[in-house]
Amino acid sequence: MRKLAFITLIVIFSSIYYFSAVKDENSLAFQLKKEVQQAVIAIKPSNSKSEDPQILPQKESLPAAQTEFGVDLGAMESGPLNDWLRQEAVSMDMTNNDVAQVEIKLRASANTLKPEQLKELVSKALSFNTPANERILSAYLLTLNSSDASTGAQFDLAKEALPDLGPALPHSEAELRRTQELALRYMEVDQLAEKAKTDSNARDNLKLLLTQAKSEEVRRYVARKIKELGF
Repeated sequence: MRKLAFITLIVIFSSIYYFSAVKDENSLAFQLKKEVQQAVIAIKPSNSKSEDPQILPQKESLPAAQTEFGVDLGAMESGPLNDWLRQEAVSMDMTNNDVAQVEIKLRASANTLKPEQLKELVSKALSFNTPANERILSAYLLTLNSSDASTGAQFDLAKEALPDLGPALPHSEAELRRTQELALRYMEVDQLAEKAKTDSNARDNLKLLLTQAKSEEVRRYVARKIKELGF
């Protein structure tokens, strides 16, 4: 069974336009885009029979009520929530074609999250101590939650400075990691821009990023989204 690199998860779950806009065939981002396009069908819901119980927490240990499509994450303490994130992040590396069903389940689960849990997800998404696929899933869950609190959480993630990864030379590890860090932030900007079409709070937060985002690349990306929206 083919495992995906965690950059694949970024593209699948965020619909980030950064990668689709890359045209330089000599850049690492372009090569990643090609690899992602070849592997993009690989997602597997956590209820698959091929889960490895030695890697994944047993579902019986998660004391959360099932919603119609997902899990009541709001009923979880930090420990069980971390177990669920780890379980879902691992299962997403496996192969499955039903991407739509995965998104339905995750959206239903994400909308049960409480404001303090959203803040925890921001911290996880920004932490190098968190496994990469859990960081990506944490950021993605923020975009699926429709509450006002999620708008503030998305702003908090997008505004954070990029870590110092050294010179981002072409084809270097630093270039790849910088691209990944930008992608996490672009994910939140994209969703804020989508919300901003009908939500004044999201519109205000998006405009605030023009001055408060600590990354120049993020500020440019925000400016582009605002121009596209005509604000």
